[in-house]
Amino acid sequence: MVLFLHVILVIISAVIAQTALDYERIRNTLSRYPLAVDGKKFSNLSLVFTKDAVGYYPTPLNTLTGLPDIETQLEASLRPVQTHHSYGTQEITVYHNRTADAVT
Repeated sequence: MVLFLHVILVIISAVIAQTALDYERIRNTLSRYPLAVDGKKFSNLSLVFTKDAVGYYPTPLNTLTGLPDIETQLEASLRPVQTHHSYGTQEITVYHNRTADAVT
């Protein structure tokens, strides 16, 4: 019985550690966004977004579909202005099927 409980605790610990690692990886990915935008390195948005990403921005950008659209539209609208993003708050939900949602 003790060995069985030990095995269960090891499995639970591994799941918790993996979930914590998932959250940290997502936070690290999210932190690249302000560096890419504020540094005017729009090609680095590929380190943040997947090729099929959808970005929801306020007007005039609205919904941007796909990495090329996100890169092109952000560069066109932000290249002539200086930006300073403050990355502080995020809500991350990691699901059991190895997907996640993140809102910043």
